[in-house]
Amino acid sequence: AYSLCNTVPVKGTLVTAEGQHSEILEEAADNNGTRILFSDEMSVSRQELDSFSYLEHPQNIAVALDVCRQVGIDRETALRGMQNVQPDLGALVVWKLGQDKRTIEFVNGMAANDPVSTLQIWKFVIDRYPAEGGTCIFFNARDDRPVRTRQMLELTFTQIRPDHLIVRGDRVRSTIDRLEHHSPKTQVRTIGLANDLDEVVNAVMGLPHDTLVYAIGNQVGPGQDILSRLAGYRYHG
Repeated sequence: AYSLCNTVPVKGTLVTAEGQHSEILEEAADNNGTRILFSDEMSVSRQELDSFSYLEHPQNIAVALDVCRQVGIDRETALRGMQNVQPDLGALVVWKLGQDKRTIEFVNGMAANDPVSTLQIWKFVIDRYPAEGGTCIFFNARDDRPVRTRQMLELTFTQIRPDHLIVRGDRVRSTIDRLEHHSPKTQVRTIGLANDLDEVVNAVMGLPHDTLVYAIGNQVGPGQDILSRLAGYRYHG
């Protein structure tokens, strides 16, 4: 929160949806002679959320709408602009993948680069897509980020507890063995970084019908290649 205070303008307006330690931001705004406006995610309706072609957290939409209002853009115009935008590569887009009369809901959350954001997105996704076929986390690890790998695996086993976990990474088995007792029913499959990427694709596409897959971890390089290969299974029916 104290780091965020560096973004508080002087004699201006601060729009935020930051709920934790809001009193710190309020104090910084008061010291800078700035008006602070707290956005309310409940102001965004489910109908408005469903009008987006991609998944967006209502908190982010609420902030954007309040910013637009401050500069004179009406709500309807602002919403229409957001809903019609071409999503970038990091946007949360749900793909329906199909093979052998089975469909899988695939959500790419790899743009979230920290455990807090990853969990927040997961809660948002599972609320909107309660998969009857079970859940799966695909974690694309980086060999040079052992701390982040441990954090993501801890998050998966202690908070998410999916039915399936597919990990692409090396030197992860000991961490998994240490954490598995938190979610003993999770079926784990590990795939080495040197393995063919099609092994990952086949593992995802071999999941039960109506499984919800949430991809986390590193999107650069092989991660993007995996996404491109999975895109070939997109089902438009």
